Parts: sequence; C-alpha cells; structure tokens
Amino acid sequence: MPPTGKEGLYALTRAFIRHLHVSNYAPGSIEGMEICVEHFARYLEARGLYEIRSVTKADMEDYLLIIREPFRVKRAENTGDTVHRSQSGTIKHAKTTRLMKDYTICNRWRVISVFFRFLVKRGHLLYNPAAAIDPPRVVDKGERKSLTLDEMEALLSSPDVKKRDGLRDRALLELIYSTGLRKSELMNLELFDVDIPERTVRIRKGKGRKERVVPLGEVAASYLQRYLEKSRPLFCRGRVRKALFLGKAGLPLCAHGIDRIVKIHAARSGLTTNVTPHIIRHTCASHLLAGGADIFSIQKLLGHARAEYTQRYLHSTLGDLRKVHEHCHPRGKSV
Repeated sequence: MPPTGKEGLYALTRAFIRHLHVSNYAPGSIEGMEICVEHFARYLEARGLYEIRSVTKADMEDYLLIIREPFRVKRAENTGDTVHRSQSGTIKHAKTTRLMKDYTICNRWRVISVFFRFLVKRGHLLYNPAAAIDPPRVVDKGERKSLTLDEMEALLSSPDVKKRDGLRDRALLELIYSTGLRKSELMNLELFDVDIPERTVRIRKGKGRKERVVPLGEVAASYLQRYLEKSRPLFCRGRVRKALFLGKAGLPLCAHGIDRIVKIHAARSGLTTNVTPHIIRHTCASHLLAGGADIFSIQKLLGHARAEYTQRYLHSTLGDLRKVHEHCHPRGKSV
C-alpha cells in the first residue's frame, strides 16, 4: 500500500525527481526543479494538505500570492551570509525587502505545473488544479542589453595575453563572443570538442541535452590555439585534464570562475554595464543580426528550440533601426 500523509506527499516529490533523471533532464535543471517542488511541498505541509488530491484551485491561488509576496534579506551576524525569510517569517529588522523577479515566479509556477501533469499521468490526480489559473507571465521590457562593437572590442582587449591567465581569459571571451555559447555549455566543453583546423565546436551537453556543432571564427580559433599550446599546459601541471578551460588549481573552471573572469575584464575595460556571459551571448546574436544574418541561422547557432526564443534579439537592433528610419525616411521625423 502506498504511503499516506506527510510521508506520502514527499514520496510523490521524490518520484517526480526520479522521473526527471530518467527523462534525461540536465543536472542543473533537476536541481532547480527539486528546490521548487520541495518549497511547494513545505507549503502544503504547513496547510495540513498531506493528500495531494485535496489540493484545490483556491490553494493554488494562495500559493501564487505567497511566491509573489516580498521577502526580507538580512546579513547573518559575523558570517556575512544572506538569510531569506518571507513576509510572515521570524526575522526582524531586516535590512532590505525585495520582490522575487518575474522570471523566478514564472519558473516556479511552471515547475509546479509540470509536477501536477506528472501526477495526473501517473494516476495520482484526476486533474491539474493549477490548470484553471492564468499563469504568471514575464513582462517584456522591450530592448534587451547588449554591448556595442566598441565596448565588445574593449572587453576582448582587456586580458594581458603575455600572461598565463590572460591568454586563457582572452580565448574564453573570444569563444563566447564567436559562438554564443551558454555558460553551462562552456563549462562542459572538453578538449576533443574543439576542432581548430576545421574551426568548429561540438556542444554535446546543450540545453535539453541536445547536441549541435557550431562554427568558430578565425580570431577565436587563433586565440584558442595559442591557449592550448602555451597557457593550458601551465594549468595542467603535468596532469591529464579533459576540460577545455582550467583554473589555477588545474581544475575545470566552474560557473563562478567564468563569471569572475568576465566581471574582472568588464571592470578593467571601463564598462559600466553589468556584463555577464549571457550578455556576451546576447551581443553575439545582436551583432550577427545587425550584420545581416537571418533569424533561423542565429537560432541554430544559439541552440534555441523554437524561433520565438531567438526573435527577442530583434529588440536589440530596434533602436538602431529607429535611428536609421528617422534619419533616412522622408517622414521619419515630424516637421
């Protein structure tokens, strides 16, 4: 007989996580979805809703209100760690109150919807209680940030390529800008994924575990070749390493390490924009589009499953297009 009560509730969440593993979801996606489902399970537990079939539309509407409410942030004494509590939590004298970002709210709701669909398919529920509620949506804020050609050139020129770390950093920045790789894809790159003579990069662990091969620009290929010959052996210290990019200890660069490299060189080049690896990816797409590339070619390069994901980059060139229209069209400006 299947477990009931609190034990039964958490047994369902564990079954869902196992399903994600079997369905070949990326480890990072599984980790994030597990956090969302466990948060939801704690909400149900706090309300005494141990039987999943007793969850109603009203319960889901209340949960949506909870994840939309402000949360408070306070620095823990002595440690400097950030502690989060909801509005109904116990922390007093919190320094700041923040709202969860629209994207985070939408993602949490999406995960819970996937969880309910899994339960319906497995026969634990007759219907999805969240299906009748309009899902939260991210408000399109129009133009998205990308760097100009001059800003991108300044960023790429920042590393000192005469030094071990500088040559690695230049190769890394050139690679992101040339291929538009995601940070997670960059972390998973191994030596044999890069073909310098053919100037291609094979992404074996892309989003949704999809594989693709993308072209590598001549400049990026040149700096990668120099990195592999002169810099990377100094990181290896005689040890065999599969990862393409290595840190000081000879270990593969982690997400924090990649972010740090980008931040350091953005600051050195005088950029005031909050530059991230994703901003460079976005800049790659925007510059390709401005140079005449079609949206479907950019879609293949970036590894987007659908063209509408790529169309967001049209906003990046809208400002330039507006300036051209105003300057060149006989009716571009009012008289």
